[in-house]
Amino acid sequence: MASVTGSWSDRARNPPIPPNSGSGVCMMNTSWRDNQHPSFILFISSFLSANSYRLNFLPIAPDFIFNNGGLSVAFIFVMNWDSDNGSA
Repeated sequence: MASVTGSWSDRARNPPIPPNSGSGVCMMNTSWRDNQHPSFILFISSFLSANSYRLNFLPIAPDFIFNNGGLSVAFIFVMNWDSDNGSA
């Protein structure tokens, strides 16, 4: 059985996955995760779990990929917008 001890950031980086969780999965880019506050990652993990999604961390190109029964949707988040770079 896994221990529930550990630091706040340890749980944010590797949130516990309930054994019966998930009809879907959210795959999160590891480098995007590493640039976020640990409490934000815990919030995302809790929200997804409450909505029957598992959260996995992978070195993927988009920031997030949601998959539910073979249907996938990818997201890229722009956190720092450069208004001088007008192509959008």
